[in-house]
Amino acid sequence: MREHNLTKVLGSVPPKKDLVHEVRTYLDTAIGFLEIIRDEALENGEEGLPPELEDTYLASNRLAAPVEETPHRI
Repeated sequence: MREHNLTKVLGSVPPKKDLVHEVRTYLDTAIGFLEIIRDEALENGEEGLPPELEDTYLASNRLAAPVEETPHRI
């Protein structure tokens, strides 16, 4: 019964090997967008990302490191 309720809340949960791919995809997307914003800011004479986005960029890269070390198949 509890598992059924969890599936109802979460929907279809991908297998573990796909979770690593999903996490990498979202992190890479976030990092890529932040790099584009940073590059455009630098081209416009700004010092870089605003502090809030810089924190997000650094955190995303910290999270990406262990994800990259995770085997593709769990």
